[in-house]
Amino acid sequence: MLATDFGIAIERVANPKGDRVKITMSGKFLPYKYYGASGNVPEYGFKEG
Repeated sequence: MLATDFGIAIERVANPKGDRVKITMSGKFLPYKYYGASGNVPEYGFKEG
């Protein structure tokens, strides 16, 4: 997510056990290519199938 064009909204939500907070974040999606893990490196990230 790109933080240059970023927005955040905080909303109070009523709840019988106590009020809660709803946080919504919005930013531009940055696509990337997954190259996979090699050696003893664990696999991280999202791999499109």
